Amino acid sequence: MRLYQRAIDHDIASITLYGRDAPLLWERIWVSPADCVDSYGKFKAEQSGEVVGGDWDLHTYPVKSNAIAAACIRRWRDGVSWEEAGAYDLQLQRIKKLGTSHADGLRTLDDIIRRCEHLDAIFETIRSERRLRPRSETDDFTFRERDGVLIHVARDGRPVFGHRGVHRFVMARLLELPTMPAQLGVVHPEALSVWRDRFQGCSCDRIDLLAK
Repeated sequence: MRLYQRAIDHDIASITLYGRDAPLLWERIWVSPADCVDSYGKFKAEQSGEVVGGDWDLHTYPVKSNAIAAACIRRWRDGVSWEEAGAYDLQLQRIKKLGTSHADGLRTLDDIIRRCEHLDAIFETIRSERRLRPRSETDDFTFRERDGVLIHVARDGRPVFGHRGVHRFVMARLLELPTMPAQLGVVHPEALSVWRDRFQGCSCDRIDLLAK
């Protein structure tokens, strides 16, 4: 109920300010992975549905500059091993720097190896199904698209990857999926009049604030 209440509070405030097309908390949008070539990692996932002005969208950088994304590309596009792709060293460095609570719960090299094997299995599932499943199909206890691939909306309406859900995002791009579900990040105020039509925000959430 805490998540529901937070969503209600956020959505009422957002709709009051921006009208019926206001961005909602953890809203699911549908994005063409091929259209998302830029990234920006300074917003938190919990800022979902916020309207943020300024020039943040003028300071984006290529998705492949993300170290995790680059390792995934080497693995799934180039066919090298996870070790050769640098994934093991990268995760060990993250554990050392951030601690296990901020490294996806990974503690040891064995944990990392099992995680990479699991990612390979997910990749093959997505390749077979030709779709990235929305969060409602992968987590019975989720709300909307919370913890999904994070996508911000720039002033010109272009999608900007927010550095959350990087593995799933790279999978969708490499497999050339036509569209993928994503968690809405922040929206630039200059995009408010166009963003929902472009990304097919969930209209059911606008009508029923308790809708999942």
